[in-house]
Amino acid sequence: MERLYRYINQGMRARNGQRGLTLVEILVVVTALGILTGTVTLSLVSLTSHARVQSCNQGRPTVQAAIAPNQPTTISTPPDALHLDI
Repeated sequence: MERLYRYINQGMRARNGQRGLTLVEILVVVTALGILTGTVTLSLVSLTSHARVQSCNQGRPTVQAAIAPNQPTTISTPPDALHLDI
């Protein structure tokens, strides 16, 4: 295990003795953060669209109850429509 820690620390030291990250390590971190951000964004978009659908479904009975009294129970045909001369 000690050898593993020394190997990791050697990779993090620059040739002049300073510690820092290499360009490849920085690119790997930025890429991982980009993938994570994209995944979170897509899941949030899915949640908001699902919430919008649920909101519409919950409001539907209210709208139907408001429209129901105005619906005619029977449809009557106007008297003139029965005797058409074609």
